[in-house]
Amino acid sequence: MLNKIILKLYIPYLFTFLLAIALTGCGDAEMTVRQACKDKPEICDDLNKDGHCNAERREVILYRHAERKLPTDKNKYNLLIALEDYSQCINLASKIEHKKLKEKTTSRVEGHLTSLREIKRVSRDTQTSELPELLYYHWSRNGDEEALEKFLALEEQGQLNTPELQFALATYWVKRDLNKTLRLLYNALALYEPEDEIEPEIFHALTTVYLKKRDYKKAYVWAQISKVFGDTNVEIEELRFILIEQKANLEGLDKLIEKTLEEIRSYSFESPYSKP
Repeated sequence: MLNKIILKLYIPYLFTFLLAIALTGCGDAEMTVRQACKDKPEICDDLNKDGHCNAERREVILYRHAERKLPTDKNKYNLLIALEDYSQCINLASKIEHKKLKEKTTSRVEGHLTSLREIKRVSRDTQTSELPELLYYHWSRNGDEEALEKFLALEEQGQLNTPELQFALATYWVKRDLNKTLRLLYNALALYEPEDEIEPEIFHALTTVYLKKRDYKKAYVWAQISKVFGDTNVEIEELRFILIEQKANLEGLDKLIEKTLEEIRSYSFESPYSKP
């Protein structure tokens, strides 16, 4: 029975954070979608025209504008991520047929085809980039082993010390070294600054690693925190059942959860691996 519970908890999100390097802000903070479309109509005309995927469409338009204005590797990377999000959303929307206005369905299909074409273009343009985020992108999406080697070399040089890159690095080590994965995930949390938006997948990742290690107390702590940050894919009650069977001190764990949540929310979290 225990194995069934573990599988139910562990498999649904088996490190879906492989693609989860978070974006931080839009390419041109002062630019609006209306202004961008007026300035460069071509970056809007080949996307869907209805109300589907508005948030994702907005990101694509602003990052397309930023990339055309200043085609840096960072802007290209941001555009790639925005295109992927839009592509996934509009692909689902394109399968919903509008019975009265067929052109709306056609518009969604056109938007999806545009996203695929643009992803291919920008991916091709950045194949030789040395930007850490793009090195990770080309390995995780395209299986580029040379890009992976360069990405891992940057860790040795201390050039991956941001929450997003520590998180990305953890996706490589999760199948190779669970203790190092934990170190990286904790370090990612500790590196967040007050102006940053914390990536909630980190909490699910911590839960998953501790389940794999069969450390159910710590899995319970991070599952509860993950739930606070919006995760609906961990069965808290089944973990609680395991801990009751083990006669664990649930009251003490709940106090630890509150303390850890306060540290995360106040951006004062410290990695347990950094403590003497």
